[in-house]
Amino acid sequence: MGARALRLFTLLVVGPALAGCPRTSGGPTEDAGAPTPATERLDAGDATPTTVTSGPDGGAGELMNSAGLGPEELRKALNPTNLPVYAGPTGAVEGHVWVVGPPSPDVPVDASRCAGATAIYGKRFREGAERPGDAGAGRALVDTVVAVTGYKGFFVPEKREAASVLIERCGYDKRTVTLTLGQRLEVKNASMEFWSPILEPAPNAVFMMAPPRAYEPVRLYPKRPGLFRLGDHDRKYVHVDLYAFLHPLHTVTSTDGHYRIDGVPVGKVKVNARHPAIDDETTQEIEIRPNVIAQVDLVIRHAPRDAGAPDVDSGVFRPVLR
Repeated sequence: MGARALRLFTLLVVGPALAGCPRTSGGPTEDAGAPTPATERLDAGDATPTTVTSGPDGGAGELMNSAGLGPEELRKALNPTNLPVYAGPTGAVEGHVWVVGPPSPDVPVDASRCAGATAIYGKRFREGAERPGDAGAGRALVDTVVAVTGYKGFFVPEKREAASVLIERCGYDKRTVTLTLGQRLEVKNASMEFWSPILEPAPNAVFMMAPPRAYEPVRLYPKRPGLFRLGDHDRKYVHVDLYAFLHPLHTVTSTDGHYRIDGVPVGKVKVNARHPAIDDETTQEIEIRPNVIAQVDLVIRHAPRDAGAPDVDSGVFRPVLR
């Protein structure tokens, strides 16, 4: 993993704890147009005053589930300084992530078990349609991690119990998944075959089976923050990067490069983006206003590898724990 990508990886995992650190992008994003992002109202309601509240567990106890993390252990990981829980007005941020540079290179995939595997995993990264506008303005970048950081003085708890991923025919519907430590990952199988989801590094040695068209999902529980790999015991071509964060304001871009993050505290924050397969990242500072959707497009540059360098796992895909 390159030095710049490692810096942003640490920022994305640790999040607000590094709010005082300098920007990792080294400057404005490629597509920084108007100095003030376009915005859209969430609703016409009046903004409530910014307030914070505190509780016996700093809001972290609501995340406890059968992952084996007790409320105190989870609180120490997510809110070690017992900051008050944010209870003020919020806004949202949405936009697209675009990639510029050469197209995604092919990677070898053993599609003997399922011919459609090449369409899912046959490129180093997935990209979509060209960005509207001038030629060369970029293509939609799929499976990109986007996270909001930079807020200070309070704790923002995770409100969802689980993140999910769906098995369809030859693979998972996502190649990148994010969750917050304390959440479980639910793997649902909509295919007609048995699957055996594996999380590496494995938190335990239990072998999980996902029957065809199963109603109940397989539940996996990352117990540490960092980067994991979600695969399948019998399908070695399957690879999903799973990020376990210490803060909840994160998401992954869809097949058209779109993202949206709700529940963002008002004030100045940073919108960060990086892709597991590209050694580049971008950060843009914006102002969040109550009940307003800030429109922020981000650009990531794909640079060709040096001549003779093998197009294999360079460290970006290796599980990294923090």
